[in-house]
Amino acid sequence: MILVIHGPETYLVHRKLRQAFDKARAAGTVGVTELDAGDTDLKKAGDALRGGSLFDEKAVVVFRNWFMEKPADDSNKLAELLEAAPKETVVIVAESGEVDKRRKSFAKLAKQADKSWHFPTFDEPAAAAWLVKRAEEAGSKLSPALARNIVSALGTDGWMLATEIDKLVAASDGEVTESLVANLTGSNRVSTIWELVDAVAAKDFRKAQTALRSLLQSGEPPQRIFAMVVRQYRILLGVQAAEGQPDAAVAKQLGVHPYSVKQARRQISRFSPDELRRIYDELAELDVAGKSGKRDPEQALELFVAERTVA
Repeated sequence: MILVIHGPETYLVHRKLRQAFDKARAAGTVGVTELDAGDTDLKKAGDALRGGSLFDEKAVVVFRNWFMEKPADDSNKLAELLEAAPKETVVIVAESGEVDKRRKSFAKLAKQADKSWHFPTFDEPAAAAWLVKRAEEAGSKLSPALARNIVSALGTDGWMLATEIDKLVAASDGEVTESLVANLTGSNRVSTIWELVDAVAAKDFRKAQTALRSLLQSGEPPQRIFAMVVRQYRILLGVQAAEGQPDAAVAKQLGVHPYSVKQARRQISRFSPDELRRIYDELAELDVAGKSGKRDPEQALELFVAERTVA
């Protein structure tokens, strides 16, 4: 059996992978082999696929990011190996990102798959709907309006939202209330993020530093602040590109609340298109450096503020 789980919403890819593991174990499979693209080769892949049949075992073999990271020749050969894999072996192909659909190997894999799941990046309406469903699955109730407030405050990252909704459900008594959301998610953080972006646009170091300190002192992890700041600049870029269109139409295109578009319109006059793109690219580089351990995330935020506000 071949299962394919892929898409840029990596939390949902991870969650579906865990569910597939649990189902395979419940069905009596033994032995799980996980093969990451970065630290394995085709020989190991072939050995893992043959291992279960050699020992008359029901095996689970997981290939992570092979069709995104491996050269075309390797992914083509893997598709051939999967075609010849023992039927009793559960093969899970998990790709944490958007696979190039033009790859012949992935098209072949899609035809081979017994089941396939694709998880695109959340937009705000989809993220809010998912929060409502997640709360219901956990035995609690969350209104669509409150779900929208949470997403507006925290953005659409699946890992972040999963942490927040689990925290809210654990503290609820069957229903997530407005006061719980205000106390546990800090819904004023989104306005503080706008203040930070405002201060950077005005090259006001003191105001930007104050906004950043406020977020950090509230207990907000630096990586989450990065995610929210990047989101605001992404909105600014989208609104700038859609100049002249109604707020509601732009909000629908970007998958955000119209209020976010209104706030962005107030700020974009301070940036040229080239400057916005440079800032966005700079943030992306700092974010990668922080996630890879090459730079402390808090120091990276402080560097960003300093470089953008001090002449």
